[in-house]
Amino acid sequence: MIKHPAVMGPHILEACKSFLPFVGCRILDPFAGLGTTAKLLPEYNVVGVEIEKEWADQYENTICGDSLIVVPKLEKFDAILTSPTYGNRMADDFEASDKSKRITYRHKLGRKLSEGTTSNLHYGKKNKKYEDLHAKIWKVCVDALKDNGVFILNCKDFISSGTVIEVTQWHIDILDTYGLSMVECIRVPSKGMRFGSNSQQRIDYENVICFQKLSI
Repeated sequence: MIKHPAVMGPHILEACKSFLPFVGCRILDPFAGLGTTAKLLPEYNVVGVEIEKEWADQYENTICGDSLIVVPKLEKFDAILTSPTYGNRMADDFEASDKSKRITYRHKLGRKLSEGTTSNLHYGKKNKKYEDLHAKIWKVCVDALKDNGVFILNCKDFISSGTVIEVTQWHIDILDTYGLSMVECIRVPSKGMRFGSNSQQRIDYENVICFQKLSI
């Protein structure tokens, strides 16, 4: 069974759960990974979409496919609950020539990542591939959200060359342009990985942001 390098912690999911509108509501997770959201929220109707087959296959109800293609074919949802890829060094998509320990999506799978994935994209690059693809995915997700539905986002910033890279704010800004209204943003303590050359330069919390799609 192939592990995933960025499984949402139960304490993070518990914080996300507090924003769900009602027990049994229909939830979309467009970055389902191992199906953690569905597994830990059995009392809800969770539909997960995951592009990498090895991870999608680890939960029987996860749809294996590209969210850009799959989500528009699904019915409407009461809530979106998801965590986008970090956009940091975990996105490195090359076969390392040394034997050092690496925690990346590519190395966990042991192969090149699928076409259409966000897992091999670095946030803040000149080509804007991370931003462009996430913006497209967020658009189809917002379109699939019912009026007055909630969009619950779990996101974590990272440090590069001693500077905090505020990827969370980018996601907030793009969702705002799609007409979502931010209800609340909370910080949940989370140590993250503690090894590597810059192991002490880690953000010690994750952000959980709740938005609402207001009816027009």
